[in-house]
Amino acid sequence: MFVLAGVFLVIVLVMVGPFVFFFRLWIQAMLARADATLLDLLGMTLRRVADKVADKVIAQSKVMAMQAALADEPGMTTSALEADYLAGSNVPKVICAFDCREQDCREQGGH
Repeated sequence: MFVLAGVFLVIVLVMVGPFVFFFRLWIQAMLARADATLLDLLGMTLRRVADKVADKVIAQSKVMAMQAALADEPGMTTSALEADYLAGSNVPKVICAFDCREQDCREQGGH
C-alpha cells in the first residue's frame, strides 16, 4: 500500500514540478500574449549548458518584444531568441535595438 502511494506521489511531483517551477514566467508570458508555452520553458531549461538564466532571459525578452509591438518581426519566435542567446547574443539588447529602429522609422514617416 505504501509503495503504491509513493509511486503515485512521485508521478504527481514529476507532473506538477515543472509547472510550479515555471509558473511565474509562464504567467508573465501568457499575460503579455508572448508565445512562450510551458513546454518551451521546460525545453529551454533542458537545453541550456552552462547558464542558469536562459529561460528567464528568453521569456522576459519575448515579453519585451510583445510590449514593443515587435511580434510580427521576422525572427521574433521563442526558438529564434533562444538560438540567438545560445550563440552568445545579448537578447534583451537586440530587442531594444529592434524597438529603437521601429521608433525611428515611425518618427521619420516610415511604417
